[in-house]
Amino acid sequence: LLALTTVHAQSDTAALMKRALELYDDDEFTATERIVSNLLLEDSTRPDAYWIRGLCRINKGEMDEGLDDLAMTIKLDPKNTDYLMARAKVSKVLLRYKDALSDVRKAMTLLPPHQKGVNDTAYLMVNTDMIAYCIYNREYDSALVYVDKLFALDSNDMGAIHNSIIIYIDQKDFAKADKYLKWYTRLAGEEQSPMYLYVWYYVNIGKYKEAIAMADELIKINKRPDGSLYSNKAFAHYKLGELNRALIYIAQKKFADACEDLRVATELNFQVPYGDEVRELYIEHCSKM
Repeated sequence: LLALTTVHAQSDTAALMKRALELYDDDEFTATERIVSNLLLEDSTRPDAYWIRGLCRINKGEMDEGLDDLAMTIKLDPKNTDYLMARAKVSKVLLRYKDALSDVRKAMTLLPPHQKGVNDTAYLMVNTDMIAYCIYNREYDSALVYVDKLFALDSNDMGAIHNSIIIYIDQKDFAKADKYLKWYTRLAGEEQSPMYLYVWYYVNIGKYKEAIAMADELIKINKRPDGSLYSNKAFAHYKLGELNRALIYIAQKKFADACEDLRVATELNFQVPYGDEVRELYIEHCSKM
């Protein structure tokens, strides 16, 4: 579910906080919430306790209450970029992309100016998140600004190349998309070729036969003979194969086939920049079948 950021417990409640974290890791959200709520009765100024309780409530489906707790966390510790960046990730999971982008932009204003070789890692992470959230909000020009910042650090940054492919496919600039796809494949090697992006690219240029063949291959190579998946990365690629094959079938008006793939993608809790569109497509084409 939602990842929990590192929390520095105060010494006088360290044992309780440690127990709360253990329970959270075991998905015992009600028990965790009870502990941190008691801590807040003793000290209502603890941002870490509000943070944990907020995540518990979100995991229990109590979205408004959970987000209120996360907001209190940031109100109590407004200059903590870790909380802002983590809340952005929560907002992404909840498909609230504008909120995610807002938090990352605030975090950027609080980070010290970038010094090459000093805070490269933080700078890379924040800029990478900015690119992702700009893409989610279809702010492609802004996304490209942050792509250029990554290229300034590393002219062959794989993340920057990957996001450029996504942006140019979305913008229907297929010549540039093809250029970056070839660049990515050249750097990664054929075995690490971004097959899922090629599927998406072929769909957008109308090469459905090639797209179907690659989507089928993407699904096949990530499954063991017993039907299980090789790794978390394989799991993600498998889901992408299911979704992209569904998009092809929709373009071909093969709605029954599309609905089966969308059903699988939905059951896999599919979350990518277009995760909300999976549900929309399913409702539009499949809910009455």
